[in-house]
Amino acid sequence: MAGPSPQPPTLEAPLPWTHTVQDVGARGLDIKRSASAAELNALEAALGVLNVASFDAAYEVRIQSGRRYRIEGTFKANVTQACVVTLDPVVEHIDESFAVGFNPPERLEHLSDAERSVLDEPDVEVLDGDSLEIGRVLYDLLASALDPYPRAAGAEFTFRDRLDSGSDHPFAALAKLKKQ
Repeated sequence: MAGPSPQPPTLEAPLPWTHTVQDVGARGLDIKRSASAAELNALEAALGVLNVASFDAAYEVRIQSGRRYRIEGTFKANVTQACVVTLDPVVEHIDESFAVGFNPPERLEHLSDAERSVLDEPDVEVLDGDSLEIGRVLYDLLASALDPYPRAAGAEFTFRDRLDSGSDHPFAALAKLKKQ
Protein backbone atom coordinates (compact mmCIF):
# COMPACT_ATOMS: atom_id res chain seq x y z
CA MET A 1 0.00 0.00 0.00
CA ALA A 2 1.30 3.47 -0.84
CA GLY A 3 2.27 5.76 2.00
CA PRO A 4 0.33 8.89 2.82
CA SER A 5 0.46 11.83 0.44
CA PRO A 6 3.52 14.03 0.95
CA GLN A 7 2.76 16.80 3.39
CA PRO A 8 4.55 20.11 3.63
CA PRO A 9 6.73 20.27 6.72
CA THR A 10 4.94 21.61 9.76
CA LEU A 11 6.36 24.27 12.04
CA GLU A 12 8.53 21.55 13.49
CA ALA A 13 10.76 20.59 10.57
CA PRO A 14 11.51 16.90 9.94
CA LEU A 15 15.19 17.83 10.23
CA PRO A 16 15.47 20.60 12.82
CA TRP A 17 19.14 21.13 12.03
CA THR A 18 20.16 24.76 12.41
CA HIS A 19 23.32 26.72 13.03
CA THR A 20 23.53 30.23 14.40
CA VAL A 21 25.75 32.75 12.67
CA GLN A 22 27.74 32.95 15.93
CA ASP A 23 28.57 29.22 15.56
CA VAL A 24 30.16 29.79 12.16
CA GLY A 25 33.00 32.13 13.11
CA ALA A 26 35.79 33.24 10.79
CA ARG A 27 36.99 29.70 10.04
CA GLY A 28 33.55 28.36 9.20
CA LEU A 29 32.14 24.97 10.14
CA ASP A 30 32.69 21.46 8.83
CA ILE A 31 29.71 19.30 9.75
CA LYS A 32 28.89 15.59 9.38
CA ARG A 33 25.44 14.53 10.55
CA SER A 34 23.20 11.52 10.46
CA ALA A 35 19.48 11.65 11.10
CA SER A 36 18.29 10.07 14.34
CA ALA A 37 15.55 7.42 14.39
CA ALA A 38 12.99 10.10 15.30
CA GLU A 39 14.20 12.34 12.45
CA LEU A 40 14.03 9.43 9.99
CA ASN A 41 10.44 8.77 11.08
CA ALA A 42 9.61 12.47 10.68
CA LEU A 43 11.16 12.49 7.17
CA GLU A 44 9.18 9.37 6.26
CA ALA A 45 5.90 10.96 7.38
CA ALA A 46 6.62 14.34 5.76
CA LEU A 47 7.67 12.79 2.44
CA GLY A 48 4.86 10.23 2.37
CA VAL A 49 7.20 7.33 1.61
CA LEU A 50 7.26 3.78 2.95
CA ASN A 51 10.63 4.10 4.69
CA VAL A 52 13.64 6.34 5.13
CA ALA A 53 16.37 3.95 6.29
CA SER A 54 19.16 6.52 6.46
CA PHE A 55 19.95 10.16 5.84
CA ASP A 56 23.51 11.49 6.15
CA ALA A 57 24.92 14.89 5.30
CA ALA A 58 28.40 16.39 5.19
CA TYR A 59 28.77 20.11 4.53
CA GLU A 60 30.87 23.21 5.05
CA VAL A 61 29.47 26.54 6.22
CA ARG A 62 31.55 29.55 5.17
CA ILE A 63 31.02 33.22 5.89
CA GLN A 64 31.19 35.67 2.99
CA SER A 65 31.11 39.46 2.92
CA GLY A 66 27.97 41.36 3.88
CA ARG A 67 26.58 38.80 6.38
CA ARG A 68 26.23 36.21 3.62
CA TYR A 69 26.87 32.52 4.19
CA ARG A 70 27.55 29.73 1.73
CA ILE A 71 26.91 26.07 2.48
CA GLU A 72 28.30 23.35 0.22
CA GLY A 73 28.21 19.64 0.73
CA THR A 74 26.62 16.31 -0.01
CA PHE A 75 23.80 14.21 1.35
CA LYS A 76 22.96 10.54 1.03
CA ALA A 77 19.70 8.77 1.75
CA ASN A 78 18.15 5.33 1.39
CA VAL A 79 14.43 5.70 0.77
CA THR A 80 11.74 3.12 0.01
CA GLN A 81 8.72 4.20 -2.00
CA ALA A 82 5.76 2.28 -3.42
CA CYS A 83 5.92 1.33 -7.10
CA VAL A 84 3.38 3.37 -9.07
CA VAL A 85 2.28 0.25 -10.97
CA THR A 86 2.38 -2.65 -8.50
CA LEU A 87 2.72 -0.88 -5.12
CA ASP A 88 5.75 -3.12 -4.42
CA PRO A 89 8.54 -1.47 -2.40
CA VAL A 90 11.17 0.31 -4.48
CA VAL A 91 14.44 1.19 -2.74
CA GLU A 92 16.22 4.28 -3.99
CA HIS A 93 19.74 5.37 -3.02
CA ILE A 94 20.19 9.11 -3.31
CA ASP A 95 23.65 10.70 -3.37
CA GLU A 96 23.56 14.42 -4.18
CA SER A 97 25.80 17.43 -3.84
CA PHE A 98 24.45 20.89 -3.12
CA ALA A 99 25.40 24.53 -2.67
CA VAL A 100 23.17 27.16 -1.13
CA GLY A 101 23.67 30.72 0.00
CA PHE A 102 22.00 32.41 2.95
CA ASN A 103 21.67 36.17 2.50
CA PRO A 104 20.07 38.75 4.80
CA PRO A 105 16.72 40.05 3.47
CA GLU A 106 18.01 43.58 3.00
CA ARG A 107 20.74 42.26 0.68
CA LEU A 108 18.12 40.61 -1.56
CA GLU A 109 15.50 43.39 -1.53
CA HIS A 110 17.52 45.91 -3.53
CA LEU A 111 18.59 43.48 -6.26
CA SER A 112 16.77 43.50 -9.57
CA ASP A 113 15.65 40.23 -11.16
CA ALA A 114 18.57 40.42 -13.61
CA GLU A 115 21.04 40.80 -10.74
CA ARG A 116 19.46 37.92 -8.83
CA SER A 117 19.92 35.59 -11.80
CA VAL A 118 23.67 36.20 -11.94
CA LEU A 119 24.37 35.60 -8.27
CA ASP A 120 27.13 33.09 -7.86
CA GLU A 121 25.02 30.92 -5.52
CA PRO A 122 22.90 28.32 -7.33
CA ASP A 123 20.21 28.66 -4.65
CA VAL A 124 19.72 31.61 -2.33
CA GLU A 125 17.81 31.41 0.93
CA VAL A 126 16.82 34.32 3.13
CA LEU A 127 18.79 34.47 6.36
CA ASP A 128 16.09 34.37 9.02
CA GLY A 129 17.48 36.33 11.97
CA ASP A 130 20.69 34.65 13.06
CA SER A 131 19.68 31.11 12.11
CA LEU A 132 20.89 29.04 9.16
CA GLU A 133 18.11 26.49 8.68
CA ILE A 134 20.07 23.78 6.91
CA GLY A 135 17.62 21.04 7.92
CA ARG A 136 14.79 22.72 6.02
CA VAL A 137 17.02 23.10 2.95
CA LEU A 138 18.14 19.46 3.11
CA TYR A 139 14.52 18.30 3.46
CA ASP A 140 13.58 20.30 0.33
CA LEU A 141 16.56 18.90 -1.58
CA LEU A 142 15.73 15.32 -0.57
CA ALA A 143 12.08 15.78 -1.55
CA SER A 144 13.07 17.09 -4.98
CA ALA A 145 15.63 14.28 -5.50
CA LEU A 146 13.05 11.51 -5.05
CA ASP A 147 11.84 9.69 -8.15
CA PRO A 148 8.28 11.00 -8.65
CA TYR A 149 7.23 7.76 -10.39
CA PRO A 150 9.17 4.88 -8.81
CA ARG A 151 8.82 1.53 -10.60
CA ALA A 152 9.72 -1.95 -9.46
CA ALA A 153 11.98 -3.90 -11.80
CA GLY A 154 9.91 -5.29 -14.66
CA ALA A 155 6.73 -3.43 -13.70
CA GLU A 156 4.81 -2.29 -16.75
CA PHE A 157 1.54 -0.46 -16.98
CA THR A 158 -0.72 -1.47 -19.84
CA PHE A 159 -3.67 0.77 -20.57
CA ARG A 160 -6.87 -0.98 -21.50
CA ASP A 161 -10.06 0.90 -22.31
CA ARG A 162 -12.74 -1.04 -20.47
CA LEU A 163 -15.48 0.29 -22.76
CA ASP A 164 -13.83 -1.28 -25.81
CA SER A 165 -12.94 -4.60 -24.20
CA GLY A 166 -16.11 -6.58 -24.49
CA SER A 167 -18.35 -7.76 -21.69
CA ASP A 168 -16.42 -6.71 -18.61
CA HIS A 169 -17.26 -3.01 -18.72
CA PRO A 170 -19.98 -1.55 -16.49
CA PHE A 171 -22.51 -1.09 -19.31
CA ALA A 172 -22.06 -4.51 -20.93
CA ALA A 173 -25.47 -5.72 -19.78
CA LEU A 174 -27.15 -2.61 -21.22
CA ALA A 175 -25.32 -3.08 -24.53
CA LYS A 176 -26.68 -6.65 -24.74
CA LEU A 177 -30.23 -5.42 -24.09
CA LYS A 178 -29.89 -2.76 -26.78
CA LYS A 179 -28.87 -5.44 -29.33
CA GLN A 180 -32.00 -7.48 -28.53
